[in-house]
Amino acid sequence: MDTPDMARKTETRLLLWGMLPLCLAMFLSWRPVVSGDIWMHLATAREMVNTGSIPHTAPFLYNTDEKTPFINHSWGMQLIFYGAYSLAGVDGLIATLAAFTGITALLLYSYAVERGASPATAAITSAAIFTIASRFLITRPLIIAPLISAAMLLLLLKPTRARVLASLGLLVLWANMHASFLLGIAIMFIIAAEWSISSRLLLTEQSESGKEGKMLWAAALASPLLCLLNPNGTGLYKYVYDIQNLTWIHDTILEWMPPDWGRTSSVNFLAASILVIALNLAAIISRRKVALAPLALFALLFWQSFDARRFMLNASLIAIPVAAVAVSAILESMNRAGRAVVNIVLAAILAALVIGTFPSSRSVEPEGNINKRYIPVKATEFIKAQGITGNIANTPYSGGYLLWACPEVKPATDGRCLVNNPQ
Repeated sequence: MDTPDMARKTETRLLLWGMLPLCLAMFLSWRPVVSGDIWMHLATAREMVNTGSIPHTAPFLYNTDEKTPFINHSWGMQLIFYGAYSLAGVDGLIATLAAFTGITALLLYSYAVERGASPATAAITSAAIFTIASRFLITRPLIIAPLISAAMLLLLLKPTRARVLASLGLLVLWANMHASFLLGIAIMFIIAAEWSISSRLLLTEQSESGKEGKMLWAAALASPLLCLLNPNGTGLYKYVYDIQNLTWIHDTILEWMPPDWGRTSSVNFLAASILVIALNLAAIISRRKVALAPLALFALLFWQSFDARRFMLNASLIAIPVAAVAVSAILESMNRAGRAVVNIVLAAILAALVIGTFPSSRSVEPEGNINKRYIPVKATEFIKAQGITGNIANTPYSGGYLLWACPEVKPATDGRCLVNNPQ
């Protein structure tokens, strides 16, 4: 029986190991802003604050007007970013990204430990995979997806009524933050399925599993209806369907293109994913436990990543508990010396990843905290200095900053795929 002193030592050990992924994730996230879309989101939030309403039409570009329909699926995150910018400027945007990613890393570490991974293995695995995933971190509303995913997984691991209701509340919040909320609905169904499978295999107590399983399935079935509690209603689902069926964005918009396997970040992602799959196969063959629900989520996101690189971030992060639980399960069959050697090897891999990632992840800009190689800061300064107004030709990537910094001009295009003319 654990004494209070032993419990305190265990909690302290868990917390200290958790600081590794938390601090490393925040460090790797603190970088100059490179996203062109974030400025489009800030401009939309500014319009919401000025008008006191959420826009449903898109009079932003010179090829759209007040009759052009617009599903503003990211309105919640837009206001969060706008608030951060109002408080601290661009540093506020960077701090928001760092805070979101740091909390996500800590939640995924905690979830891995709750699923049976040792704190040391969970911390090192979390930090290593987060280092690989950091190449895909961008200051934009999509960063809400891994955060709420991790929170829902942790809550539903022990599905009491309060935890299930909290998860449904997070899902509704997610539906008002970003269109990636469909991943949350998938989580509800996958958790319910895992619970049913575990019950049939006698991995949970039958007396508990029946009631909780029914509750999870009821919550999963209700989740798509609850997500209608957003300003766009059923239009949010139509938006997701429409954007998935836009053929031209896979040739035009970088995040919707397939991965570039000539890039180191894509190769690292593929190599890490193959390693995670191999570890879980080894655990299954040796009849060791695996994290079934996150494994199913990882498989889904890994498959989607081959179609569009925007899924690589979520796939990488969901792999954290999948890998940590599998590694810990394999380590259980080793003696103490063997476990120490494996943890040392993992630590060495982590160190190599951090050293290799450090220069490009930091991308320190001598001129400030906006990466001017991607954001048209000097171009907008020229436009304002010359007093240029009216319609202006531009690339999709630069349209967002033009909207934000030069409201006196109307760009031809920005990152809003469904309101843009593909020509």
